[in-house]
Amino acid sequence: MKALTLRQPWAWAVLHAGKWVENRTWRPPAGIVGEPFAIHAGFKEPEAEDVASAVERAGIIGRTTVSAPAEFQRGCVVGVATVTGFVEVDGDGRITAQHPAHTRLAAQALASPWFIGPVGMFLADVRALATPIPCRGMLGFWPLPPQIEAEVRRQFG
Repeated sequence: MKALTLRQPWAWAVLHAGKWVENRTWRPPAGIVGEPFAIHAGFKEPEAEDVASAVERAGIIGRTTVSAPAEFQRGCVVGVATVTGFVEVDGDGRITAQHPAHTRLAAQALASPWFIGPVGMFLADVRALATPIPCRGMLGFWPLPPQIEAEVRRQFG
């Protein structure tokens, strides 16, 4: 199983605030589309403006009861999700590439308050772990150590 490190509060927003678009400057690797991956919360302390932005965006999409935790989980695997497709736009907002199976989602992603681009990966089947698993992260999609993967799979039975 691969993992992707997300800085906080964005890992929290994916798991608890309806953030279904993950923004990157690069397209997801072809082999990751359709496969579950682990969401790793980065170790870096979240910026106050990022927390405010995540809560505001959650409110924009109708989750007005969402409030950020006083302290975010960091430096651990916190959940799983599946990349179901992606959209890529240029500086003028024109679609330059997209996953062919998700043309409908591309328009929704571009209109979403979660999309800032230039690449937005569509996330589905998002589930939080009951017990976060401490682990170091890396850039891009990276392989989970076998013992961490086993614990992730055990938690989801």
